[in-house]
Formats: sequence, C-alpha cells, structure tokens
Amino acid sequence: MTRAAGVGDDSRGDGELDGALVLGVVLLTVLHWGSLALRLPLAQSLRGWFLGYSELPFGNVWPLPLLLVSLVGGAVLVFRRSQATRSVLFVLFGLGFVLQVGLSALEGRGLDALRDPLVRIGGHGEMFDVAMAEPSLFDVVANYEAYSASDRLMHYAQSKPPGFIIGYMLTERVASLGQGPDPVVRKARAATLGAVGWSLLSFAAVFPLFYFARLYLSDRDAMAASLLYLVVPSVQLINGHLDQVLFPTLAILTLAMAGHGMRSASLALIGGAGVVLAVSTFISFSLLPVVPLVGVVLATEARRIDEASAGRSAFISSGLAFAGCAAAVLLVFYVAFDYDPVLRFKNAMAYHAAWKSLPADMRTIAYTSILNWIEFGTWLGVPISLAWAGGTLMSLSAFLRREERPIDLLMLGTVLVVLLMCAFGRTMAEVARLWMFLVPLVCVFTVATVTQTLRGDAARGLVGLIALQAVTVLMLKRFCDI
Repeated sequence: MTRAAGVGDDSRGDGELDGALVLGVVLLTVLHWGSLALRLPLAQSLRGWFLGYSELPFGNVWPLPLLLVSLVGGAVLVFRRSQATRSVLFVLFGLGFVLQVGLSALEGRGLDALRDPLVRIGGHGEMFDVAMAEPSLFDVVANYEAYSASDRLMHYAQSKPPGFIIGYMLTERVASLGQGPDPVVRKARAATLGAVGWSLLSFAAVFPLFYFARLYLSDRDAMAASLLYLVVPSVQLINGHLDQVLFPTLAILTLAMAGHGMRSASLALIGGAGVVLAVSTFISFSLLPVVPLVGVVLATEARRIDEASAGRSAFISSGLAFAGCAAAVLLVFYVAFDYDPVLRFKNAMAYHAAWKSLPADMRTIAYTSILNWIEFGTWLGVPISLAWAGGTLMSLSAFLRREERPIDLLMLGTVLVVLLMCAFGRTMAEVARLWMFLVPLVCVFTVATVTQTLRGDAARGLVGLIALQAVTVLMLKRFCDI
C-alpha cells in the first residue's frame, strides 16, 4: 500500500499573493529584457562574470514567424492534444531541433552558426583536433593517464574522464567514413555532423523528462514540462557542447529509471539507473551530483509506503541495487580498459584546481556561490528562475507545517544538492553550461509551482510562462549569444 501523491492538498495559497507573484514575474522579466536592450552592466559588473554583451544583429528575420508558428503549434498539441502521448513527445523532440536551427538561421550564416562552437579556436574546438590525431579509441581509454601527463590530449581533456573525448572521436569517425586523410575535410565534416546530429540529440531529454515528471504531475503538466525545456535559454543557445547534448538527458534518464523503479518495486530498473549513472561519470564527473539526487528520489518514493519499516527496507535495497550495478560497470571498465575512475577523478580535480586557481576560503566560496546562482538563473530565464525560487519557498513552508507533498521534498532536496555543489565545486561562473544537467528537474519544479499557484488558470499561466521564456531566448540570442 502506498500513500496518496500529496500529503497536503493543492489548493493552498492566497489569491492576492498569487496575483502579486505573477505580476512580479512579468515585471522583472520585462526589466531584464530592458537591461539587455540597453546593455546595462548589471551582472557584467560582478567579478568573475563569464559573459559580457555581444552584439549579434540578426542577418535574417524571416525565421521569426516560422519560430512563432512552430512554438504555437507545439503548445496547442500539449494543451489541447488528442494525439497519443508518444506522438506528441516525438513532435516536441523535433520542435526543439527546429527552434535551435531557426534561432541559428537568424544570424544569416547557415549551419556555420551551429558549427562554429564545435571548432572554435581556444575553446572546446580543440577536442576534434585530438580526436583526429588519435588512431585508437581503446588506446586512449587504456592509456588516458599517460596521455594526459604528456599533454598529448591537449588542454580540456585533462580535466575530464575518457568518455568525453571518446564522444568526439566517435563523431569524427562516423563523419569521416569513406573520406580521405585530409584533416581540413575531416574536421569540417565532423563539425557538420555535430551541428546537425548533436543538435537533434540534445532534445532527446524530452522523453525521460516527461516520464520522470509524470511521477509528480498530471500527464498534461508533465508534457508541459517537456515543452518548457525547449524554451530554456541555455538549452537553445549554449550548443556545441556535450554538457548540452548529453548531460541533461543522462541525468533525467537516471532519475526517471530510479523513480519508476522504486514506484514499481523493480530492482532491475533501479539497477539500470546505476548503469546509466556509471556510463555518465565515464563521460563527465560533472554528473556525480546525480548520485545524491537519486538518493533524494529514492527517499521521496520510500516515504509513500505506509509502513515505515517497509519504506526503509525498500530504500536500502534500492540503494544497494543502484550502487551495485554502477560499481559493476566501473569494474568492467577497469578490467577491460585498465580505467581507474578514482585515479582519474583525483588527477582531473588536481588539474582543474591548478587551472582555475580558485581559493578555498569561506569568503570566496560564499561569493562564487552567489555568482553561480545568478548566472545559472539568468540562463534558465528570469521567468523560470523566479517560479522555481517561489516554489522552493512554498515547499519549505509546507515542510515546516508538515503538509509537504513528494514534489516539495524533491525540490528541497535538489536545492540542498545545489548548495553542496556551490560549497565543494571549484568553478567560478560557467555554471550555465556545467549545471545544465539540472535544467530538466527545474522545468518539473516550475510547472509544479505554476499549477499549484494558479490552479484553475494553470494552463493559461504555463502558456504565458512559455511565451516569456521564448522572448527571453531571443533577447539573450541578440545581446549575449555564446
């Protein structure tokens, strides 16, 4: 037997306060647009702020009506749908790609707008140079520490596990099939495949996002969370990075498998989540915070079980299944490729610390934490950030009154994990990209907040929120494009 989805009901809230919240979101969003248009150095005046204003006049305007029609069509499917859920998800998957290509087309440079981040000198563009220079994927994994120590893998790969560069190598190999050895041609084809294939792949997150969200929301609201994901500025504008292409999908897939596995008492599904997590950390250590997030999901689901002892038993057995399967995958990597994840983590963190040279005193940690929150919130979009903040306060209030719902516990647990990331992370800014794996979760929290706050007008509120987000994406594209 399990408890109902919510301990308290969804009707709590004051009408005047709700109206003030909506008005505040709209006004602050419009003020943000104004600051962008006037190039006011608000965030840019903060020490360590990663992005300044970047003038990017739109070379084309014809994509704008097409973007509008596409987004409206997606909203109609979500809020007035008669089609099967799977069909709508595939439409949203395609819609995300259409929006990203359309936004790039505004520059008037064709696919170059999507290709450039992949080959840009002085950035992650060096990864394709490394990928072309290395003849064997197996040798790279088996000799990763030696290659890193000799600078054979250049700069960025030294702070990452081997799966990161393997992603570039696989892309380059597929793009170069049937081609000659000319490195210029090979890199150009790899960039083209990345511009199209990676952009499309990045929106695969809508599938696990929907299935995770429906653990806590209605099917319509879960679908709305997937649609909302498509109008998050970081998702649409910080492209050409695996942080955007893979990390959100891997993170929310892990959480969805763990949540549904716990809900259905399927240790196999929870073990599968452990496998996905192990593969994820083989690609990037940035995904390690997914581990405590899984713990939050499992604990939240365990509280649904009526008998406390049964809930604890389910939590322990699920945690062991998750950890055991993750460890088994890492053991396979160790035996097959001589890959030591602990050694790689230590060496990557040491390289990262020497590279960033960020002091570990409390004052620096406090400042960088605030800066990181501001940057992450900016690239989430002011509407989503404010809704998430308001929802977190509402969840905290419900928790203190002992009227919390599962979504409240999940929201508070996620904020706690982010605070730990701020305390122990060694990065000042750049979190718009590095924390992108959290974006699907934030979309779920945002929709939950809107539906709880506006209740009968939730659909209208979500449509308005999506519209505000869409304009925010355009404004950031015009004035702060990465």
